[in-house]
Amino acid sequence: MVATSLNLEVEETHSHEEIEEGFMHPWAKEMYRRGTTFNGKERDKLFLGRGDGRFDDLSDLSGADSGLDGRGLLAADFDDDGDLDLFAHHLQRGRHGLLRNDMGDQKSFLKLSLVDPGPNREGVGATVRVAAAGRVTAQVVARGAGFVSSGPAELVFGLGSAEAGQVEVTWPDGSLESFGELPRGSRARLTRGTGRPELVPGRPTQLKDPLPQGLDLELGAKVPPLVVVDGAGEPVQWDVAALAAERGALVHFWASYCEPCVRELPELVDLAARADGPPVLVVSVDARRDWARAEALVQRAGSGAPKTHFVSLVEEHNLGGLDELVDLLRLPIPTTLRVDREGRLAEVLRGLPESP
Repeated sequence: MVATSLNLEVEETHSHEEIEEGFMHPWAKEMYRRGTTFNGKERDKLFLGRGDGRFDDLSDLSGADSGLDGRGLLAADFDDDGDLDLFAHHLQRGRHGLLRNDMGDQKSFLKLSLVDPGPNREGVGATVRVAAAGRVTAQVVARGAGFVSSGPAELVFGLGSAEAGQVEVTWPDGSLESFGELPRGSRARLTRGTGRPELVPGRPTQLKDPLPQGLDLELGAKVPPLVVVDGAGEPVQWDVAALAAERGALVHFWASYCEPCVRELPELVDLAARADGPPVLVVSVDARRDWARAEALVQRAGSGAPKTHFVSLVEEHNLGGLDELVDLLRLPIPTTLRVDREGRLAEVLRGLPESP
């Protein structure tokens, strides 16, 4: 379970409808408009222990480094493959993230849950120990974990190269009970007073592969109409599917602070000027203060330069358009999206398409 850190029931300065609009608290709306965050734009971090007291920073490589103000995290085996996946709750824009863990071998583990016939049904507070290959690992059944989060009562133990693990439980009242040896890959229920594990069948499933970095839409999916704004901040709606019906279309994301983006602007102008080519829709992800600079750079890149548009900071412009297509906080730039004549996302290019 993951809960929001904001108690909406006691918030009295805004209407309930306003608070729930877009799954975004008014404070978060204002921070998004200003480009600020509660945590000073510190991104989520993921570290991998080396086993010697040192850690490797895998935040960017793993895709875990969201900038959306993490406010809750739980570790659980969502796909039942014997390793822990991560589910993160974020404050900004009501986003959630499920990070699939593929580092296990789907067999070097034990998964254990407790049953206490008394009022403490899940055995909360009990300590479970697993001895394997000369080492003992202990975990406590604790239904609270981290900030406003509660993990499952199920415990996952890694066995490494060991073929089996010896299991014992210290129940909350201090009594010790042994459940004998379990082979690797077992899923078992440990009922107090029986001394015997009850094996539970596994139900492994396949979580979806992650989307291409920075995208919220799968390849082959229909591209929604997009709402952007011009240099004056006026909304402009693009029916991308209609624009792509004849020759396909290209949606190009760039920024004036991105050196590779600026360097390839002349090529972008040439691409947009081709009479037999697809229409080129250009979106700058610059902050509002840099819009004029971005427009000037495009115009200086050559005659007939396409007009650049911008990402709106008005939330209602972003509901169902760009938000369905890209995650701008993780989108590498320059990026060009190729849309086919059926209006579907056909290809993601880091840069511009190569000339034929």
